[in-house]
Amino acid sequence: MAGFELNIQHNIKQVTKQLNNIQRKAIPRVTVRSLNKTGVTVNKEAVKRVRAETKLPAKRIKAKLNIKRARRGQFQWTLIGLRGTTNIIEWVPASKRQVGAYRKKLGVRSRAWGKTKTYPGTFIAGGKNSGKLLVYVRDPNKPSGIKAVQGPNVRQAFSRALTGLQSVANRRFTQVFEHELAFELSKFK
Repeated sequence: MAGFELNIQHNIKQVTKQLNNIQRKAIPRVTVRSLNKTGVTVNKEAVKRVRAETKLPAKRIKAKLNIKRARRGQFQWTLIGLRGTTNIIEWVPASKRQVGAYRKKLGVRSRAWGKTKTYPGTFIAGGKNSGKLLVYVRDPNKPSGIKAVQGPNVRQAFSRALTGLQSVANRRFTQVFEHELAFELSKFK
């Protein structure tokens, strides 16, 4: 499972030693808020990187990312890339998304991965169970005789984008935590 996790359990003990009892109660609130605000930034950055690679709309990418927010007893924020590939029908123009639209031509034209390409031997038909329009190609090895043509995979693109997200998260968490801590401590003065 591809995922990104922010966990800062060890830093809390160092910070709490320097504060009095009233101020110590503020640390869990500050930590949770900081993690969740940092998570919003990391999520935006992840969507931006995956979108650059797959050319999918941001709305589709967000639907395939699962966020677990930090809570008071659980100081970690997690972003997980969910399973699921996308059929290349997503990149076929809406005016051409009709059953049999490409029957007499060489195949379906699609802009998957950002480049227009004709996929030879492909055709548009309704899904077996859902009835949703999908792009298929004939496959004699399958019992049904057809196979869906898949486009970019959000989960794989998310896995590749994880490398640069840790530095973004560390930088942002430090900024947000200092700001939130100063705000919280200003209430006690």
